[in-house]
Order: sequence, then C-alpha cells, then structure tokens
Amino acid sequence: MITLAICLGLSYYSTKIQVEAKSTSFFLEDDKDLKLFNESIKTFGSQDFLVLAYKSDKDVFNDIAKLQEIEKKLLKIKGIKSTLSILNAPLFLSDEKSINDGANLVKAKEEISKNEFYLGNLVSKDFLVADFLIFANNPDELIKTLKDFANENDLILGGMSVIASDMIAYVKSDLYVYGIGLFVLLSLAIFIFFRSFYFVFICMFICLISLFSTTGILALIGYNITVISSNYVALVLIITISVIVHLLSHFSELLNYNKYNDRTTNVRHTLLAKAKPSFFAILTTVVGFLSLVFSGIKPISELGVMMSIGISISLFLCYLFLPYLLLAKKDFKNVYFAKEPKILLFCAKTAIYHRKIVYFVCLIIIIFASISIPKLSAENSFVNYFKDSSDIKKGLLLIDEKLGGTLPLDVIIKFNDEDEKEEDEFAEFLEDNDKYYLTPSKVEVLKKVHNFLKEQEYVGSVLSLYSLLDFAKTINQGKDIDGFLLNILQNNLDESTKAQIIYPYYNEKTKEFRIGIRMIDSDKTLKRAKFLSDLKINLAKLTQDDNINLQVSGVMVLYNNMLSSLISSQVDTLNFVILSLFALFLIIFRNIRFSIIGIIANLIPISLLFAIIAFSGLSLDLMSITIAAISIGIGVDDIIHYVHRFKEEIKRKPLNEAIIASHQSIGSALYYTTCTIVLGFCLMMSSNFTPTIYFGLLTVLVMILLLCGSLFLLPSLIISLYFKGYFKNELSKKDLSA
Repeated sequence: MITLAICLGLSYYSTKIQVEAKSTSFFLEDDKDLKLFNESIKTFGSQDFLVLAYKSDKDVFNDIAKLQEIEKKLLKIKGIKSTLSILNAPLFLSDEKSINDGANLVKAKEEISKNEFYLGNLVSKDFLVADFLIFANNPDELIKTLKDFANENDLILGGMSVIASDMIAYVKSDLYVYGIGLFVLLSLAIFIFFRSFYFVFICMFICLISLFSTTGILALIGYNITVISSNYVALVLIITISVIVHLLSHFSELLNYNKYNDRTTNVRHTLLAKAKPSFFAILTTVVGFLSLVFSGIKPISELGVMMSIGISISLFLCYLFLPYLLLAKKDFKNVYFAKEPKILLFCAKTAIYHRKIVYFVCLIIIIFASISIPKLSAENSFVNYFKDSSDIKKGLLLIDEKLGGTLPLDVIIKFNDEDEKEEDEFAEFLEDNDKYYLTPSKVEVLKKVHNFLKEQEYVGSVLSLYSLLDFAKTINQGKDIDGFLLNILQNNLDESTKAQIIYPYYNEKTKEFRIGIRMIDSDKTLKRAKFLSDLKINLAKLTQDDNINLQVSGVMVLYNNMLSSLISSQVDTLNFVILSLFALFLIIFRNIRFSIIGIIANLIPISLLFAIIAFSGLSLDLMSITIAAISIGIGVDDIIHYVHRFKEEIKRKPLNEAIIASHQSIGSALYYTTCTIVLGFCLMMSSNFTPTIYFGLLTVLVMILLLCGSLFLLPSLIISLYFKGYFKNELSKKDLSA
C-alpha cells in the first residue's frame, strides 16, 4: 500500500512531462560540424523563418490586391515582427521602393524576374506561386495561429519549425491512439489467452501503474518525450505484459495440473520458478537498451535510459503487486490453459524430426543476409517523413519544387590574406576606409564559387552577396560591377535593405561570406553523403589557388552526419550487445554451448530482418535504428525462459519429450507474448508519421522471426548439441530428493 501511494504520487508528475521535437535534437552531440553551424548562426543570424505560400491560377501579379489583403491580416497577428514578399521587396529600377509603395506592376515583375534574391525564393519561376517569409522572435508560438490562418485563406504553411511542430502533433496523437488502442487490444488478448476478466484486471493495473510511475520519474529528472522516445510508452507496456504473461501462464499451468495445491503454494511456486528467468530476461533487455546510449544521438540515447528505467520498475512492481492480487482472489476455477496447442506441437516435432530442413533454411538466410546487409543505407529526408496525403507533405513539396528547396546548406568563405594593393587603390574615394573590403579579386572568387554551386544537381536556390552584384549589372545597364562600386552600393543602402540582402551573406566584423543554398530534399535520387563528399572535393579543387578558408555547413551536413552514424551505430550496438549477452549467458546457463546456442538463435532471425530491409530498398531512420537493441533484448527473453524450462524438463524426461513439454508449457507463454506484441505494434501502422509506421511494421516482423527462432531453431540446436553429462551435473542431491 505504501508503494501504491508512491506510485500514485509519481503518476501525478507524469502529467508534467513535455513533448519535444526540434530539428537540432536529431544532430550528433559530439559533431564537430555542429560547432561550425552554431558559429554561423551567430555570425550571419538565424535563417529559421516560416513560409506562407499562395498559389495562383494564372499569375500572382494578377492577384496583388489579394496578396496585399493577406499581408494586412498577417501583420495584425501578435508575434510577427515583419514579413518579406514581392509586395515589400526593395525595387531598384523603379521610382517607387516597392509594389506596396505604388511601383508599376509590369516593371516590378520585370525587375523581380532578374533578381536572384526574389525569383525562385519569393516567387516561383512560372509566377504561379508567391510566398510570405515570416520573421518572429519565437516562430514556434506562431505555428498554430498561422495554421488556422493558412486554412482560412487557402495558403500553405512551411518551414523547418513547421516540420518540428507537426512531429510534435503526430507524437501527441500517436500517444493518445496507442494509449487507448493498446489498452483495448492487450485486454482482449489477455482475455482470449486466459478467459479470465480478473487476469485482464491484473495485467492492466500493473502495466498502467508501471507506465505512469516511470513517466513521473522521467518528468522529475527532466526528460522529455521526443519523436523517437515516444515509442517508450508502447515498449514499456509490451515488455511489462511479457513478464506478467510468463508468470500468469505458469500460475495457470499449476492451477490446471496441480489442482490439489492450495493457492498460496501455487503463487509461491510461480514466483520462485520464474524469479531467475524473469530477472535475467529484464537484465538482458536493459543491456540491449543501454547500448543505445552510445549512439551519440541525444533522443536515441535518452530512449535507452528511459527504457532501462521503465522495465526495471516494471519488474519490481510486477513481483510486488502480482502475488498480492493473486492471493486476494478466492477462486480461480475458470482460468483457461491451453494444454496442447497444435501449432506448438508442430514446432516441436519439426525441431525433433526435421532439423535438416531448419538448418537448410538458416543457411539460405545467412547467404541472403551476407549479400543484402552490406547494401543497407540510411538515406532519408524530412519531406518523406510524412504521408503524401498530409498537409505538411504537400506544403514541403510545393516549397521544394517551386520555391528553391527545403533543406538548408551553407558554404562559408573567409579570405586568408587581404589584397592591400587593391585596397589602397580605392581607399581614397571612401570616407571610412575600414568599410572597403570587397576587392575585385574577392568578388571574382565569390562569383566563381556561386556559379559553380548553381550548376550542381539537386541544388535549388543559391544566394550570396554575388547575387546582389549580378543584379547590380542590370542597374548598370549590363556592365560588370567591380568591388569598388559594390562597396559604394553597400554603404548607401538603408538598414532594412541591408538586413535582407547584405547581413545574411556578409559580416563586416568577421570578414566572412556566406553562400546560402537550399536543397531539393524530396528528390529520391539524392544521395546526401556522396553529394556532400563530392561537393567538398570539387570546391577544394576549384579554389585551391585562391588562398581562402572554405567550409560547408548547415542543417543538411548535420543531418547527413546523423544518418551516416546510423549504420556504424548499428554495428557498434550489435557488437556491444552480442558480447554483453554472451557474457550474461555464460553466467546464466553456466555452459558455453548453451551460450552459443542462445546467441545463434537470436542473430539469425535479426540478420534476416536487416536483409529484408536492405533488399526491399527501405532505409534506416531515426526509429528503425533502435530495432537491433529492442529485438535482441526481447528475443533473448524468450531464449532465457525456454532454456530455463528445458533444463527443468530434461531432469525428469527423455530429450524429445522434454522438448515437447517445453513447447507446450513455456512455448505457450512465448506464443501469447508474441501475439500480444504484434497486436500492440500493429497500431503504429495507423500513424501519419512514416518512421513510426516502418518501426511498427519492422517490429512486428522481427518479433515473428524471433518466435520462429525460439520454437524452431533453438530446440533444433539444443538437440544437435545436447550431451548428457551437463545435465547429470545439474541434478544435485537436493533436486533428486525433491
């Protein structure tokens, strides 16, 4: 009762936990490029703005009045500092400063079509789409308001902050669906297995008290739920159910086979018989999840810690509350226990009499995995994280295809030595000599790099200070603008214009230049790692004689670093888990043969899973990276329970009968547990978030494969490697007297 009171107190704090989804949370914590990215933001300012896109039937310049009406409504929304669109974009070839100031629309359209800052950014090249760039102190707080505004005015909202916001919305929705759906499905599954409403109550009570207590602890220590760690709700419920089902299956078996024992004896026998396998099963699962801590990706590391805390609490509360609840019930006459499930008998006989077939199938799996797994990739995009039917996907695709791309990439240039000779040539014409830095040679370097980037495949918009120089040629009647005249132009622009077209691309204090690129992220042929690698090599060759320091930065670099780490993280995770579990198996089984058997029976099904992923063309993503740890952790539970039961059965029965008895007893619990897990994870396929759908699908697949490994491969290996001497040593005097 004291523990229950503590759990209820912790459950109160579970309501305080926050849901968090930021694009920066998906970056590697120790990534050297993250420091460069943060320095770039300090130097040139954040380029994180919201985008409202307007689609026209013919030409956006025919809808100027409607656009102006939208702009007026936008500026009335609290929190918006300013907007930038074709309406207020500075015009240099007009007598008026902008369209809002009364500029001639024909001339304005002509000027905008020649200005890289506007064409492909503020308006599409076919003039069918125009957008409003919205700047605010806190874009996150405006998203809900702007979503409603977009729906009312038939606009499309986009931007990196919107991606994060929609991720949060999907996570919250999924948590609600999983909470209700899992409760119903798990209750139904438990009732079908045991035909007892009281058993359903026991399972749901322990599951919920474990989940809410864990969530309360996580809230108290400052953990938040992210897109990835949102799965911990389903995982904690399912692993808790797994422990309870094993205990209730054993208790039900005793009720049906040992009808003369009193209830207290059956409860005590259940707890003692399952104590070691349950403890070691949870311990191995904790080891599996703790391997995620070494991923280097914060939300994935946090999931490892969250799950380790959650399932440890579940085991403790299960062993504390279960005996109390079983003893509180006076009568268990109606509890059902399947004595001879036909499917389990088929599995046992296959392992006994058709082992060659099992081994042949395993050989095919090993060959298939050896060929397919090296092709495993981690190519993903933010755009493809959402269903095609979702509003966010439609908006991102529109921006990607019409307005210069969605994924930011920067090239930062700093000249190592100033050309003092050129500086002296123009210094006498300037009032402030310090402002003259853009010498002709520097302009030529900017031009060369800028034009090179524009020619690259998958590149949408390219903006830099050279964009202004190129446009200035129009003002100068097609003649080139040298560095001196560009400095004159720069020094005579008003502050608001500089903030739009100078400061994001040139910092006077640090003397650094930024070329801002937006990538066509939705292009399925884009191979990010190869693109970035080739880009860095080609830029180095292009500027090898220019005495400059050139660096590639931005969200795309950080995101690619994270994706690239997924493969190496999988290898590190598997190596860590396999070695750790082998050591634990040696402690648990005290026999090297059983330790090897346990590892093999787990690895072959998991190898098949990753081979299927690679063969089908699917890529690892932020969620599927956790599959290895989850599947090994849960799969090892089955092996530990099965081997523990087999060791008991072989003491009293011949080998074949011991296998059949193990299948019919512990096999039932494994079968029930897997069915429950499959039902639970099937719910994830209803999500609007693509990684969640794939995670649910892959988890269902791997759990079925692991069950087959436990019921076909594991007993086959036990029979093949069985030797009597080991079990004779296991029969102590105490066992014989009992």
